[in-house]
Amino acid sequence: MYFSLPVWETLDSSIINERDEVIDAYNVYFDSWARLENFHITSTTDPQTILNGILTANYTQVVIRAEDWQNIQELIKDDPQTTALLSQKYEVVPEPKNLLILLKSSSP
Repeated sequence: MYFSLPVWETLDSSIINERDEVIDAYNVYFDSWARLENFHITSTTDPQTILNGILTANYTQVVIRAEDWQNIQELIKDDPQTTALLSQKYEVVPEPKNLLILLKSSSP
């Protein structure tokens, strides 16, 4: 699980800023059993850094802000190889308010 910490700023949840609290909130929200060892939390909003992170590791899920996703799309718009790789690796699932993007691994 790759998790962008600025997600909480987007949700106006500034009281959640400890790694354990983020994981607990994720587990409640998604009815999941994620643990500390399978979470990578980043505070960056740099689209290249996020892109590198999610392409070089094998995450089953990635949660980022919709704004960060749009910035990544802008970054790779003229790069069909990276666009194809990202599409092959992840299924894009926007949340209803379009504040967050969940990228689910396409691999079983």
